[in-house]
Amino acid sequence: MAMVGAKVEGLEAVLGALNLEIRRIKNKTKAGMIKGGFRILRRAQELTPINTGNLRSSGFITWGRSSGKYAKDYKGPAAEEIKQGVEQTVDEARQIVGDANMFKGEPTVMIGFGAFYAIYVHEDLDVEHNVGQAKFLQQAVEDMREAVLNDIVSEASTGGSPGDMP
Repeated sequence: MAMVGAKVEGLEAVLGALNLEIRRIKNKTKAGMIKGGFRILRRAQELTPINTGNLRSSGFITWGRSSGKYAKDYKGPAAEEIKQGVEQTVDEARQIVGDANMFKGEPTVMIGFGAFYAIYVHEDLDVEHNVGQAKFLQQAVEDMREAVLNDIVSEASTGGSPGDMP
């Protein structure tokens, strides 16, 4: 079934719960946030459906106006469109993260998938995938929650411990 205006459902609640727990961790560092972010991105890419591999490759992480990581090589007839879309998405994410880092004074990381069709694949529960699944990013956040919190606590500037978490 084709999805004409996909709406993300469920991911905001999962991210909101994780972000609430992260906000409660004292003295978190950029290193801990990046470590946790890469953990979620790797898991999300493992769960991402594969056709050409472009969607999986469009996964990105950014932690500042000029920092981050994403692939630059894509395949097939839409390769150039995907590349441009990913670059634009990452540039916008870098601005958002840079503003959050500057104005909130909190280390911030953003993870996502820049392929223009990522939202449709993520949200379409009616499609059976040979490899991967719908809700790949949401599931990765759920799967990695505890490990991410431990990463952030272990990297906290005061040497916090998991007991510091609520």
